Order: sequence, then structure tokens, then C-alpha cells
Amino acid sequence: MVHVADAAAFYVGVMNQGGNYYTTPNVMAEVEHLPSARLVAETLKSLGRLEIEEPTALQVRSVTTQASRTGDLAKLSPTDISILALAADLHARLGQVDLISDDYSVLNVARSLSLEVRSVSNRGIARNIRWLLYCPGCGNSYRGKVTECNACGTALKRKPRKIV
Repeated sequence: MVHVADAAAFYVGVMNQGGNYYTTPNVMAEVEHLPSARLVAETLKSLGRLEIEEPTALQVRSVTTQASRTGDLAKLSPTDISILALAADLHARLGQVDLISDDYSVLNVARSLSLEVRSVSNRGIARNIRWLLYCPGCGNSYRGKVTECNACGTALKRKPRKIV
């Protein structure tokens, strides 16, 4: 089994299952400051069980498009997008992939991409949600990484549009 590890997997230290782990340079930069997480990464690397890879640009675009469809794009960091894109890359190349994360938006997008997901310190998600970004001031709706209304300047909020 191939596991793709978000920063939460290193923070909690759940790398005791069989198989190999993959992550991105962005995730490694996030865990660098915490000695225990850095030790988990260094140990796995020294055992030959951790690979650090960049996702393809094609998968980054694909994940960004899908995150826009689900309404999660505004909540995803570049690191989140990189780990999702790497999981999609590996899924296309190797088959079954297990994405380990505690970020609800990451889990939501991953499930919408038909990726297996596992949460490490919370219950995870029970259903996929498609979010609607909307302006509470004038009612306009938006997609993508927009944070304020183009018409009135009010900060956007999000609400479930569709639960799958």
C-alpha cells in the first residue's frame, strides 16, 4: 500500500503501517520546525520508506479545478494542493493510494477525486460537500479563491450547496 502523508501524519506520528510513504517538499517545509515530526521523516527516509516528490503540473491544475468545483479552493493552501496533486499522480501511476490528512477541505477534495482517505486525529468526513461561496451582503455567489464580493466588497462566506 502506498501512503501519501500530509503534515498531520508527521505531527501525530502514524507512520507505523506497512508500505511506502510519499510527501511533497512543501509538507517537509511545514514539519521542519517540529523536532518530533522531523525525526519521523528522517527515520522513514533512512529506512527507504519515504519519498519526497513534486506533483506534475497537470495534476496541480486538475486538483485546482476540482477544488473549485467542490468550493474548497479558497480553503486550500499551496501545500494542500501539492499533496492532493501528488496523491492523484501516484494513484494514476501506482493504483491504490491512501491519503493521510486531518484537513477537512483536503479530505473533501480527495474523496471527490475518488482517492482513499484516512484521518489521523479526528473522525474525518462522512460525506462529500460541494460548497457555495456567497456574499451575505448582496447575495452574489462565487467560485475559486475569491475572498470578497466584487459588487459590494463584503467578505464572502460559504455554505453547503450539495451534500453527496
